[in-house]
Amino acid sequence: MQSLLLCNLCGKAYNPNTVLNQRRICGDCLKRLDDMYSGIHKYITAQGKIDDITLSDITSELEIEPDDVRLLYDLGYFDRDLQTYCTTPSKRYEQAKEFERETEVLREHAKIATLWRIGLPAQKC
Repeated sequence: MQSLLLCNLCGKAYNPNTVLNQRRICGDCLKRLDDMYSGIHKYITAQGKIDDITLSDITSELEIEPDDVRLLYDLGYFDRDLQTYCTTPSKRYEQAKEFERETEVLREHAKIATLWRIGLPAQKC
């Protein structure tokens, strides 16, 4: 007996053997996301300078919802093109890198604090 999964986006049942992904997203939703990403990618590269593009520019020009763009971001669609968009380090790129560094430091501090609270030496972190 074949098991079906429910899509995390639309709730439709789908056969996981026909769609290879770990996000539990059906083929229809994956196609929709891929098409949306393709349009956004073309729009950004056509503009030439990412520093001048805002989320509202993308959503109004392409007539898509901001939540859909956020979903693409959360799913990692833009990670693979970060260097393409930021060939010269821009202010936003540097801010994103700084945010990542600060977040990593905070995670490390949280680990140390947790170890300290439970009585383990912090060096094992």
